[in-house]
Amino acid sequence: MESYRFCGIINNPYADGIRIGSEIKNKLSGSSLILVFSNIDEEKTKEFLSGLGKHVPLDNVMGCSVRGTFFSNNKYYSDSILIYAFPPHLKSAITFGNSGEELNENIREELIRKYSTISEAGYKYLGIMLLDWDEDPNVGCKILNDFCKASSIPTIGGVASDDFSFNKTFLIYKGEILKNTCVLGVVGGKFRFDLFQIHGYEATNIYMKVTRSEKNIIYELDGKPAYERYVEGIAEYLGLSKSYVEENLCIGFSTLDEDKLFLSIFHPVGYISLDGKIAPLYIIESDGKYLKITREVNEGIYLSLLSFNLSLFLRKLKDKLEYYTMNFKSPSILLFECAGINFIKEKLLNSQVPYFRRYSPTTLDFEKYKNVYGWLTYGELLSKDLVRCFTHLTLSGLVVENSSIEFNIIEGLKAFEFNELEIKIILLLLGSPLFLEDIAKKLNISKYEAELILNKLINKGIVSKIGEKYRIENLKESLEKIDQELDLKYVENKLKRYLLLKLL
Repeated sequence: MESYRFCGIINNPYADGIRIGSEIKNKLSGSSLILVFSNIDEEKTKEFLSGLGKHVPLDNVMGCSVRGTFFSNNKYYSDSILIYAFPPHLKSAITFGNSGEELNENIREELIRKYSTISEAGYKYLGIMLLDWDEDPNVGCKILNDFCKASSIPTIGGVASDDFSFNKTFLIYKGEILKNTCVLGVVGGKFRFDLFQIHGYEATNIYMKVTRSEKNIIYELDGKPAYERYVEGIAEYLGLSKSYVEENLCIGFSTLDEDKLFLSIFHPVGYISLDGKIAPLYIIESDGKYLKITREVNEGIYLSLLSFNLSLFLRKLKDKLEYYTMNFKSPSILLFECAGINFIKEKLLNSQVPYFRRYSPTTLDFEKYKNVYGWLTYGELLSKDLVRCFTHLTLSGLVVENSSIEFNIIEGLKAFEFNELEIKIILLLLGSPLFLEDIAKKLNISKYEAELILNKLINKGIVSKIGEKYRIENLKESLEKIDQELDLKYVENKLKRYLLLKLL
């Protein structure tokens, strides 16, 4: 399977949209789900989508606003777009909603509407979930948990981000801009993928017991006001005064200050599971007494003060990239990285503040990983097997194996004695059912010519017509019948050639 990826600066949104749409159409001969991560403003994003729609249907386009995009060693914090387009042989559908149950019902209905059936032997499904920014992390956590209770589809996603103003975020759905909701896309077929998540936090020797809490608000740690004990813990660990820690705590992304240390990101609290895994808990709000965090915590548990280790984070990421490079055929890797993690990475590498000079300027050269793309989120979510997590201060990854399967499909269809136009129509209908007018327009041929080809494919059992739409129900079953017919035809022709040569 070969996907299409693009990451770069957008100078002319409409013209660049047309150009990228043309590239997707020419490379993939159609497309399945298309992800658009936009680092340009809302109006320019609309212009870009309008241009994109000149060559590819926007029915399967989804995405969101982002703080930044990157690929290889290139980073863009303004005026950029990241595109990830899955190939047309994968089934796909998108929907939106405000609850996990609603998303599950909608996506099932959409898949059945488009393809009549969902389950087929050997098929795998992957979900991409994108949420608009919400100050309450429990909203995203509940949507993910409720969706996962209703669906077993492995899912990865993130929260729309912006320039840290937190008022310019938006979602993209079928070429339109949505807000205050969630969009979900699903791709399915015979393809290999994997999901992973990492962070760079280590537990310190500072532990604090939650002595009073309610949902995701901690009122007391070790019997003291939670904020006070948290500040004490950082001061104790770093050997700094409490007043200096408070001045540089900077709780909440909206408090970003290039001259401050942003200690709440470098040293959040977290809990350690029975298997030794660390879960960082981002502190999103405080009134100087309580701490509001990104996950509910129960009274009586112990939290550890954590410390971010850039070398550890990059080593974990490198290990993942090396593993997938060795074990997947030409993998394409899409990273969902917390904007806060990216922020402190940049501070560690570039800041002149003495505190940060104690860290060695460790970097990871992405140049050797040609197919690594990513975007910066305000929250990362992942559901895989029994793991469900809506987190901050982490990095999630989607790895898709790229073989040259779409090239093999084209060459394979030629071996079934389909001509070029017939193959193009087959590839189009693998993506989704289409009206006659749409097929003719996409192939730049007359409706009469398109109908003749479609009728021929119907007679061969490849295409069916339900209502006014043409679709492909089961390509494999249809090709197996044609394969038997071609084998029989070969034997008959071989016999005729033998008899003729014998007579001569």
